[in-house]
Amino acid sequence: SSSASSSATTTTPNKKASSNASKLLDAHDDAWRRLEASTSDSTLTYDDIPWPPCKRSGGGGGGGETLAAWKVGDLASAAVTLIPTGASKKDSKRHVTRWHPDKFSQRFGERLAEGDRARVMERVKATSQAINVRWGQLKS
Repeated sequence: SSSASSSATTTTPNKKASSNASKLLDAHDDAWRRLEASTSDSTLTYDDIPWPPCKRSGGGGGGGETLAAWKVGDLASAAVTLIPTGASKKDSKRHVTRWHPDKFSQRFGERLAEGDRARVMERVKATSQAINVRWGQLKS
């Protein structure tokens, strides 16, 4: 119908941003599933971890909403992408658990490359803290 094509051309920036965030979250979840399915004897480096999508701090063009931006950027924006307003408690808890440093270490710690272990765990801890702050904001 013509209303479908007209709504596509009049998409508001908020709807477009929401759609982009949803696509980023879907891509992140797919990457996480690939990590979980990877062989338990393969070594993981910092770059192998599917860091949450985030916007580059002070970045230009596109707000850094690309796969490369997963490894760079503002953790608060990553937490908002992972746990958007209206997210279910189940989805929120999934991310809280996924990025909890102890849980992450239990699951992947033995596979982390020795040279990357401290950096990975520092980023996991910071990601976990940002997610917990975000979840706390939504629960209150």
